[in-house]
Amino acid sequence: MASIDDEFGGRFRTGRVQITGANFIPPNPLKVPDLLDDLIEWVHQNPQKLDPVSLAAVFHHRFVWIHPFFDGNGRTGRLAMNLILMGMGYPPLIILRADRDKYYRALNEANQGKFDKLMLLFFQGAERSLELYLSALGNGYDDYLPLEQIANDPAVPYGQEYLSLLARRGELEAFKEGRVWYSTQKAVKRYMER
Repeated sequence: MASIDDEFGGRFRTGRVQITGANFIPPNPLKVPDLLDDLIEWVHQNPQKLDPVSLAAVFHHRFVWIHPFFDGNGRTGRLAMNLILMGMGYPPLIILRADRDKYYRALNEANQGKFDKLMLLFFQGAERSLELYLSALGNGYDDYLPLEQIANDPAVPYGQEYLSLLARRGELEAFKEGRVWYSTQKAVKRYMER
């Protein structure tokens, strides 16, 4: 929270704000406390029974739309959404600096009721975080091979692209590091038997 003026830090905004590059004007500051109370109640109730990542994404969008502070809304929203995720057993989700433009475009689309890109960004972030945790476990990591190497095995009747498709669909136990998908011979065998 560096570079936030002490006069405004930790206090609800008392005036109107306009966000550079955004396609909306945040609500009247007098509505902020009630809107936040409603948002917190909505998270606790989860009336749409959203999965944790979707719940965190919609929460984050609504939080930054309310824009309760003069500064630090995105950072605070990302911190709060990670508290939601961690409270549900997920690791913290990181929006990469390289994805900043995509993130802002996705928020603007969500302001129009189109959440597809925001959800995709959040699910990719969740996947990236889970991959980091899994790679740190070390249990059987040596058994994982690049899909290209598995596809070159004469006993495997599938090509690398088909195996990648299965991995992306979640039909093959696999994880991705960078641009490379990894799986095990056992996982491919299990898929073949199904």
